[in-house]
Amino acid sequence: MIEPGMQIGHQSLAALLQRQGYSRCDTVVDAGEFAVRDRCSTSSLGARRRLRSISSADELESLRLFDPATQRSTGSVEQHLLLPASEALLDEETIKRFRGHYRELFGANATGDPLYRR
Repeated sequence: MIEPGMQIGHQSLAALLQRQGYSRCDTVVDAGEFAVRDRCSTSSLGARRRLRSISSADELESLRLFDPATQRSTGSVEQHLLLPASEALLDEETIKRFRGHYRELFGANATGDPLYRR
């Protein structure tokens, strides 16, 4: 749950979004994307509304709704449940775990498999 007053700046929020599977982009249009300028904009997966957080270097100051077509604010919210953008989060640890199990199941020759390499 994120809400105004939290001790999290936009760079820390961006890192959290990346760990949650969001894709960084220049302009947020689709669900699962986020952008960072002097603020952080995001679109939660499955959410019908887009959210923009306004923050200083270390504090979340406000949460505003915005229209992805115009990028203009349309209202504000007091809190937001930030859900992962994907059911499968592919960070370094999960990739390492996948590859280890893959080698156990299919042997050392499996390292050439395109699925393993991706």
